[in-house]
Amino acid sequence: MRILRPILAILALFLGFACNDNANKVEQLKEQEALYQQVREVHDEVMPKMGELNAITRGLKALSDLPDSLQTNVTAAVSNLENAHEGMMSWMSSLQTLEGLQTKPHEEIITYLSEELVKVEAVKSDMLSSIAAGKTLLEQLTSAK
Repeated sequence: MRILRPILAILALFLGFACNDNANKVEQLKEQEALYQQVREVHDEVMPKMGELNAITRGLKALSDLPDSLQTNVTAAVSNLENAHEGMMSWMSSLQTLEGLQTKPHEEIITYLSEELVKVEAVKSDMLSSIAAGKTLLEQLTSAK
């Protein structure tokens, strides 16, 4: 009986640490999932606008017989739209899945996801501003004809 009590005490101590560690991992995973969800929400907000971006690009490229001053504006707008498109495609291809990140330490995962949130916000800004400018230019040029 004397040996059994210390063994039970040690076993209880190990179980306590194991449960505490497990609870910590669950909280870390919840934090990671929440941040990953924020990243996905920004992406999901602007991804449907890719069709509009492509339509505006095609519309501007279809304009011909423009004076050089207007053609310069069209070329710049098309370039901005294409860069925004490429920015989204590039960002999407480099984004790691949350499952793929699980081999890394929690702090590294949080840092990575925070950086990706900043990147996807920049992609969103580029897309929305290039769409707005391209749409305005396209409307001006097509209504003037």
